[in-house]
Amino acid sequence: SDLKSLGSKTMEDHIQEQVRVEGLPFKDKPLQFFVGRESEIERICSAFASMQNGHPATILISGEAGTGKTSLLGRVCEIARGKASIYCALGTCSLKLGRPEPYWPFREIFRSLFRQSTRGANSEVDIEQQLLTQLLVSLPELCSLMRPDLAIGTDHFHEMTVRLGLPQIPGPERLQDISQEDIFNQFVRFLSYLCAHRPLVI
Repeated sequence: SDLKSLGSKTMEDHIQEQVRVEGLPFKDKPLQFFVGRESEIERICSAFASMQNGHPATILISGEAGTGKTSLLGRVCEIARGKASIYCALGTCSLKLGRPEPYWPFREIFRSLFRQSTRGANSEVDIEQQLLTQLLVSLPELCSLMRPDLAIGTDHFHEMTVRLGLPQIPGPERLQDISQEDIFNQFVRFLSYLCAHRPLVI
């Protein structure tokens, strides 16, 4: 139903509407029903525990279309966020969505991580202020491309920046002279900042 409701809207419009009406886009909502995959979940969660002890890992999940890969990832993300206090985000790139905006998987990951670090029971005020300062002052081009205001609602984002005395998001003209390599480097700096505060899974 999420895909059918897109209609003529852009993906950005759809995400913004879900944040405004429901608080979170569907990829950050708890799964309503999940059965099985106990052994896979146990193996992935053991990697989480190892990561918290300073041993990062890469996990490959493969399978035919419709076998539950995305649902499995959603379930382990719930576990990571809830029990292990880990930042966890999913980024997707599906032909079912048509032709989304450039860097779409990165935008999904960025906005999910931004929400987790600035909202809810796991948010921390000092991290919120430092993260916003990092984005708007040190990584303005990344901020202009990823649009963190769409992750939590433009009004709320504006209130936060005004309260902290920070500049607003630069316009798209800021991206004219920046290369893809620069964007990826800024994205890595964003991830590195979050990793300094909490383990990270993407």
